[in-house]
Amino acid sequence: MTLSFRHRLREGRPLIGALLQMPLPEVAEIYAHAGYDWLFVDLEHSPMEARQALDIITAVDSRVPCVVRVPWNDEAHIKKALDIGATGIIVPLVNTVEDAKRAVDRCKYPPQGVRSVGITRAQRFDLDFDGYMQRANDEVAVIVQIEHVDAARNIDAILDTASTACSSDRSISRAAWASPARSTTRKCSRRSGTSSAPARSATSRAASTRTPRRTPRPTSSRATA
Repeated sequence: MTLSFRHRLREGRPLIGALLQMPLPEVAEIYAHAGYDWLFVDLEHSPMEARQALDIITAVDSRVPCVVRVPWNDEAHIKKALDIGATGIIVPLVNTVEDAKRAVDRCKYPPQGVRSVGITRAQRFDLDFDGYMQRANDEVAVIVQIEHVDAARNIDAILDTASTACSSDRSISRAAWASPARSTTRKCSRRSGTSSAPARSATSRAASTRTPRRTPRPTSSRATA
């Protein structure tokens, strides 16, 4: 992890990203050369595993931050993604405060969380162990996806969970859009500017992306960090 994606999110400036679902480091390099601010490495809706994500991160993370969407909110997937050097984690289907707390805990070392310690690529295989351990809790971005009616109803409590970010997903349950929670969901995606509250400190147009059609052309949307 060489670039603080989380700190850039908190500045509130636009960050343009590209979604990567093919296990090809060459495609990631094309995106990096094209000038994207970050890459969305998708392990949830793609055939990729942690090994392929490692190849992608190794190819480009000195030039562009790589944020990995894990398949599920579990310790094993989150730990692997962080250990290979992801600068942030996107956690799908976070519907409750408890889900959000579990996601944050699994991304943070004690005493803030329960992430375990190993000799991994994230700390350059022990060459940057002390430095990584000092900065990881502050620099790793934790982004939770709000994509279910239950999450929409719990959005304010989820946002109050320390150190989390909120990403409004296009695949949100149709029931949410047909229910009174619809306005709450929209409020999440509209939150912008800086705030004095630590858990809602800033916003950035950086949560969800789509792959460019021909030549890599940037698109952006909002996330709350």
